[in-house]
Amino acid sequence: MANKDIEKYENYKDQISKLNKAIDNKFYYEAIFIEYAIMEDRLQSVLTYLDAYNPKKQKTMHQKLNQISSLIENNNATIGDSISTDLITKIMDWKNERNNLIHGLLSEKPSNEGIIECATTGFNLVRKIDNAVDKVKRKTTS
Repeated sequence: MANKDIEKYENYKDQISKLNKAIDNKFYYEAIFIEYAIMEDRLQSVLTYLDAYNPKKQKTMHQKLNQISSLIENNNATIGDSISTDLITKIMDWKNERNNLIHGLLSEKPSNEGIIECATTGFNLVRKIDNAVDKVKRKTTS
């Protein structure tokens, strides 16, 4: 493993640890922040493993999700049984809810329930996309 890969792996482990601590200690805004970063990284990894990542065209999470959806719809065999359309839809919905919470933070008082739900849903989605990326990685690197 190259130094850059080792560094990224160590940083990823550190962020997962921070995410777990944030959830355990009810630091939901921090959890949401970390979840977003992890999901975006995992989506980029999927596209990279499939040789479908274009940093000029897939800068945002939305663009990455659309590209993955397109690959699923086009019956890409490597992604087909690893990542479902349902998972991509749930991540898109979570991203939209997260954006609404963050962008409305000062203009409207978010409910504690909404923040907790966003953080816990994001936590579950991080685990699901991480597992899905592992499946894609095993298929493309073996």
